[in-house]
Amino acid sequence: LALVRAEGRAAAEEKWAESAAATAQEAAVAMQEKLKQRQLRKEALLRPLVQPKRHTGVSAPAAPAPPPPQHESARRPRYEPAKVTGPDGKFRLRGVQSTSDISKYAKNVDPYSRQGWELREAFKTMKSGQHAAISAQTWGALHKWTASEKPIDQWYAETKARGSRQRTSSSPGTLDAAAS
Repeated sequence: LALVRAEGRAAAEEKWAESAAATAQEAAVAMQEKLKQRQLRKEALLRPLVQPKRHTGVSAPAAPAPPPPQHESARRPRYEPAKVTGPDGKFRLRGVQSTSDISKYAKNVDPYSRQGWELREAFKTMKSGQHAAISAQTWGALHKWTASEKPIDQWYAETKARGSRQRTSSSPGTLDAAAS
């Protein structure tokens, strides 16, 4: 009985391997077809415009003007004078230094001193608190929306209108200040 099961299992594994190989082969053929189509499209775009020569007795220009370069977007990329290509081929911006947020706050502190490490720890705690607050606000808004059972556009418009009314009524110099 164990021998029959083992043979059945082996046959099933063999069929699975054959179907997996066939699927992989089909995928490879499909990929080759896509690459061929892409190459044909590319060649069609790069093929120069060839016009038949007509002998009219008047000399024509030597060669037709080359087609404009094909960009993904229809308009030309904007010229940026600060963009410079580095020796490694990456684009950099001339005159722009990368500075971290912590270096803005700790200009005259040695980063390897005790004070630098304490400052870094306090900065990370502050940033973590900011991220937690944003996350809590986002989840709170999501829960309020699901509890309202309204379409998101309608809920957002009502929430936004309600938020603007609260901001204007609590700002100084409005009706609250005039009533007192």
